Amino acid sequence: MLNHVSPRRICNSKAQFECVVPVNRRLAVFLITFLVACGAGLGYTYSIAPVYVATATIQVDPGSRPDEVQKGAAFAANEAQALNSNEMLEAVLLVLQRNHSISTALGSVAQLREILSATPSLNTDVIELKARGREPEQLAQLLGVWAAAYIES
Repeated sequence: MLNHVSPRRICNSKAQFECVVPVNRRLAVFLITFLVACGAGLGYTYSIAPVYVATATIQVDPGSRPDEVQKGAAFAANEAQALNSNEMLEAVLLVLQRNHSISTALGSVAQLREILSATPSLNTDVIELKARGREPEQLAQLLGVWAAAYIES
């Protein structure tokens, strides 16, 4: 059986304060460090602007032999490249400039390319369109214009 020795017996009356102080000092240093780290993390989190993501999906039809999944997936990959092409983004930009419904901050194809992305889903004939930005209403309108420009082409 183990012999249990209490901490008070180890520390005599003069040195007892010296035994308790390091524990209190460690606790104070830990709490101060913890609070500073939490405050810095919260400050950073609330200082960044929110980024919204609007998504839409398009199912493309290869037109011939839809029973072959690989052909449908390859067709979807080609159509996703067409959606990301300069010609398509220029068409979207022209529609946006004519309608003036969306902010004129989008003045070039390069700016549209930063906001918009089209990615095919694996082994399907579905393409996912995404728009990222700070104004969710405009992102939804932008996806609508992009999808309409694709359908017209």
